[in-house]
Amino acid sequence: MPYSENNVPIIDDIIDEIKDKSSNGEYIYRGESKRHSKISSTLYREYINISEHITHDLNIFDLRILQKHMLKVVKKHIGEPPQDIYLGTHWFIHHSGLNPDLTLTTEEIELLTQLQHFGGDTNLIDFTTDFLIAVFFACSDLCSLGEDGRVIVLEKTDKIKKMMIPPQNPQHRVIAQKSVFLHPPNGFIDVSDYKEVCIPSVRKLELLKDLRRYHDISAETIYNDIHGFIRHRNIQMNAYVQFELGLTCQYRAYQAEPNTGELADFLLAIEHYKQAIALDPEFGVAYGNLAECYLHIERWDDARKNFKTAKNMKIDIISSFYTEYKNVAEFEEKTGLNMPPDIGEMLGNL
Repeated sequence: MPYSENNVPIIDDIIDEIKDKSSNGEYIYRGESKRHSKISSTLYREYINISEHITHDLNIFDLRILQKHMLKVVKKHIGEPPQDIYLGTHWFIHHSGLNPDLTLTTEEIELLTQLQHFGGDTNLIDFTTDFLIAVFFACSDLCSLGEDGRVIVLEKTDKIKKMMIPPQNPQHRVIAQKSVFLHPPNGFIDVSDYKEVCIPSVRKLELLKDLRRYHDISAETIYNDIHGFIRHRNIQMNAYVQFELGLTCQYRAYQAEPNTGELADFLLAIEHYKQAIALDPEFGVAYGNLAECYLHIERWDDARKNFKTAKNMKIDIISSFYTEYKNVAEFEEKTGLNMPPDIGEMLGNL
């Protein structure tokens, strides 16, 4: 269940809750960055999104037929064009007379797992045997950082085991993610007795940092192939863009005359630095610059916390601060603010 604003659990409590819910029996786990109405495949959710535009009776639709057609198209793209690849405009309607064999071949299962591996929409649902990896997936979608996620704890009952498909030819990423695929015929798991643990949005970045620091679970280790590298590089580039935007606002604030808009520029810089950190939690310099901006708006606790984080990441916060000020006294003289003594000590005011 979602937590109230005044009752957000600490990281250890979240992990303990997952352990408690999977202590008796054999379980697999799934991390979702936001709570979907069903435990469903991407193909099912894509179909539901467009189903309002379909006029025929949805009760006669079988998602497996769509999957079969998709696999035929995939075979054409990889150089194995099948005969009769297109089955007509209304190929998916049962009353068209189409009665395909819906059983998946070994080759088709391999194609599905490859599509899933590369982020395609399939009727497979990703699970993992490692709950920490599920926590990573519940936190790692940058577009959903503001929403609560969840970890699904699913017991491997006989019904679930019948849906399980082991990877046919595991790739690096599949091995790293300890993947298990479920293949429900109708696109979602029709069970009511699964357990779930809420991952509060305010804990996502903290959990990502802990997973990296203590368990070696990060984007680099989870997406440990060339496609993961491309994904991570794109994230890093976006983080650098946000950092540079923050730097621009910060220096504009330094150059402004007192009481002529420098506060607004510091606030803008803060938002850009926060976005950079959300994209790349290991962006140490961004923490230091964020802390410097917090100094100027007297958010001392936030400044203190981010200076500590930057320092723990081996960032020279003293040299960075002295780029703009000779010492703490000059900062206080120029800004008219009284810096807390402990922060002054962190910045070399001994």
